[in-house]
Amino acid sequence: MEIDLLMLGKFLRRLRTIGAIQVDVTPGGGFRLRSHEDDPFAPLSPISFEFATARSPKPGPLGQYEVEEIGKFLWQRAHEHNLLFPGVAGVPHGGTALARAYQAQAYHATGATIQLLTLGKFSEESGKQHVGRVLKRQDLPRGERVLIIEDTVTKGGRVEETVEQVRLEGDKVTHALVFLDRQQRAAANLSKIGVMLYPVATMDMVLNPAVGVVTAQEAEVIHGYLQNA
Repeated sequence: MEIDLLMLGKFLRRLRTIGAIQVDVTPGGGFRLRSHEDDPFAPLSPISFEFATARSPKPGPLGQYEVEEIGKFLWQRAHEHNLLFPGVAGVPHGGTALARAYQAQAYHATGATIQLLTLGKFSEESGKQHVGRVLKRQDLPRGERVLIIEDTVTKGGRVEETVEQVRLEGDKVTHALVFLDRQQRAAANLSKIGVMLYPVATMDMVLNPAVGVVTAQEAEVIHGYLQNA
């Protein structure tokens, strides 16, 4: 079961239309990323991916349709690479909704019952947030293999924290699935802790003129940012 790249491209264009993909290439413009918590003086990003839902603590533009479609794409990628593990955990909070959608799609497609681990978050006094412990686990014995799911990754810090918390539960984590990889060293960073990253879409795909998500001018500015990020 392989992902239909034409359908994926069409869906990415939809995400741009509803504001889940935002671009600001004006001089002095741009977006702060979660990675700015560690490096507040890093250049602003000319592109932002906002994959939160209306029910998230910080509401975003994704509706039920978009969440379900992302769940389908995630399931297809997992099936393609045989990442069919008995447990799944979403990086809170964005990845949690997608993990549930993935879980539902797995059951719909094959009847497989994948058990969900739900994690919390906590904040330092400075306001910086971290992934917290597992708050709830469905009927999954400890020591099983768990797939980590995230909406988008930059350097992979939140995924690393999630892996750590799930491993503290005694579970095995060797793979992570992400809807969109910004290709800013997340895969290399995660490999250092023994986790392979599998993206559905990448920044290269978003910036490909043939896909039609961004204009050629926007792509040029974003490429320049990525070379220096």
